Amino acid sequence: NWYPKNQGLVPRGNYIATNSIFLWGDTLYSNTTDAIYFSTNFGEQWIQKASLSWSVYDLQLDSNHVLYLRQNLQKNLFRSFDYGITWDTAYTFSDWYYSLKIIGDKIYSGIYSEGLFVSSDSGNSFQDYFIHPFLPEDVSSFKIKDKNLWIAGTYNFGIFISSDQGDTWKRKGPLKIGASDIQINSFGEIYINCNYSTYKSSDNCNSWSLISPPDFAPDLRKLALSYDDKIYANYEEYIVKLNQENTWDSLAQINYGDYTRVTSLVIDKYNDAYL
Repeated sequence: NWYPKNQGLVPRGNYIATNSIFLWGDTLYSNTTDAIYFSTNFGEQWIQKASLSWSVYDLQLDSNHVLYLRQNLQKNLFRSFDYGITWDTAYTFSDWYYSLKIIGDKIYSGIYSEGLFVSSDSGNSFQDYFIHPFLPEDVSSFKIKDKNLWIAGTYNFGIFISSDQGDTWKRKGPLKIGASDIQINSFGEIYINCNYSTYKSSDNCNSWSLISPPDFAPDLRKLALSYDDKIYANYEEYIVKLNQENTWDSLAQINYGDYTRVTSLVIDKYNDAYL
């Protein structure tokens, strides 16, 4: 069962586009295309942190409590040192970047036609982790299992892995398939969304089993992992959950207007879900 938690969010026209959401302790953060919000009571009331003059996505936080925002289909990375009140342009890339992932104090970004780049100084500078010829296509998703297994998904050339923390890469898994999202549970099982189907590996990407999408949701997008290691996914307004038979159960159909589409999903340590 799902309930609206929009009190305090300002609509843009006749809809509210919450492009990203994450938890920091017991505080929820979210952003619309032109504002930052937070909630300290699990979404009952949202308070605006800042009004923005540019369209943004992917609100994330590093281990130094610095917030970052990605500008959609643009080159700028934005940064806030005061929990979202004021923002500056941390870095301008040479081309568009499609993916942003923050792990600890490191910022990873996939750059159009160039590969994966990393920053260790709060976005002031970026160094390449792998570029052509190691990676023949744009990085669209990225995950670190441990120091011996880094996983990168590309738009059209499948999965690449590194066992030396990004120095060299080799292709693993389905070829010429776009990988949009990656999740790894506490048992080390790897789930990757590729061309709307989900693949699972239990042996560090050496072999893969296909988990077909359900008939009612043929175009699965983002994956979400709960604290009890359950895998969830979404297709437009549908929320689905992977069962023990490796098929999908329909949990809910979200419909709060003429055009409702789920863009992101997180599950907190209490197994409450937010989308």
